[in-house]
Amino acid sequence: MVAADGASYERQYIQAWLDRGHRTSPLTELPLPCTKLIANTALRNVIQDLQRRLPELKRQHELELKRRRQLEWQREEDLGALRVTVDRDGIKVTPCGAEETTKLHEADRKRAEEKARKRQRGAEEWEEAVKKSSESTQTAAHLRSKASQAEIMAKSREDDAAIWRKYSTALDEEAIEAEELALRTRNLIKQWL
Repeated sequence: MVAADGASYERQYIQAWLDRGHRTSPLTELPLPCTKLIANTALRNVIQDLQRRLPELKRQHELELKRRRQLEWQREEDLGALRVTVDRDGIKVTPCGAEETTKLHEADRKRAEEKARKRQRGAEEWEEAVKKSSESTQTAAHLRSKASQAEIMAKSREDDAAIWRKYSTALDEEAIEAEELALRTRNLIKQWL
């Protein structure tokens, strides 16, 4: 939900705040011009889309990795191992012996497994980044609230108007940063597709 201060809140928490008789912003403690709440459907849709698509994207990624590994191993088995040497006479390609072929296949398998592990770690790091982004947004909102309360207490009524203008500008900047974060998140999702 979006309140008149322009900040997004979970419905139950902002409604409980207003039901307790507060007519001020939970973030800034400044008076709210009105207590009407508006659904933040864009934010809700992004969150629901990520929650809905994440397990399927992860499953598709794992299936694609497995399919690629199988194709690589099959191609290597079909071709057999070849030794390529370059010297003054040119390039020579000769088949390897069975023992050397086995060693090469084992090395290739290990490289493929390491690539798969790196991709898995990347997917896990991406999930963690999404989770931390959500947590840091909540922490930042709490810290902004405390900082705003301290500023309001310290300044006279004449300074309140200037503080409100600064906070409004900061909210605009945060909105831009949130849009940039959403764009980076979408780009990460596209990369994993």
